[in-house]
Amino acid sequence: MKALLIANGVLPSARLVLELVSTSDFIACADGGTRHALRLGIQPDVVIGDLDSLSTRMRENLKQVKIIELVDQDKTDLEKAIDYLLKRRAKRITVLGATGKRIDHTLANVALLATYQPRVNLTLVDPTGEILIVQTKVTFPAKRGATVSLLPIDGAPRVTTTGLRYPLTNETLEFGSRGVSNEVVGSTVEVLVRGGRLLLIKLF
Repeated sequence: MKALLIANGVLPSARLVLELVSTSDFIACADGGTRHALRLGIQPDVVIGDLDSLSTRMRENLKQVKIIELVDQDKTDLEKAIDYLLKRRAKRITVLGATGKRIDHTLANVALLATYQPRVNLTLVDPTGEILIVQTKVTFPAKRGATVSLLPIDGAPRVTTTGLRYPLTNETLEFGSRGVSNEVVGSTVEVLVRGGRLLLIKLF
């Protein structure tokens, strides 16, 4: 199952959100993300969280929607929603609204990529691009001139790339090392990682 999960942060363009809706099998909202969905005319399949952001008026527009209240304070509403989607055997989850407000929330949400890998293919999408985690290898189509950044998050991964202006060949990337703002020069980019994990950020 390919799921779309809408959180309470800043969304990408309405055009992209609706495009992602059209290609998803299941739509979930993490509590406050419901306001984004309703504003865009999106009817989610489920709303999950402690529901402190769900107003009476919003509930009136969700009469046909499954609403799950989970008050566990050891997990964020976003984690609760991801856990629910995993129980429904989601194989791929695209998360919108995970960034753009408080920096601590943004960093914590980005860290979820590492928490849930390799149990699910998890991608965060915001107004500037998309973020995913790479531990072994990823190949993806890309537009010439687009920007790609590679940021190590644990270990000291050895990275090899093709399709980028500044290629890496079994180069060790440590926290703070170069890897930001590389440029796509082909139609396909490949990133091979050994001995650690890194964040792959593809800017729009």
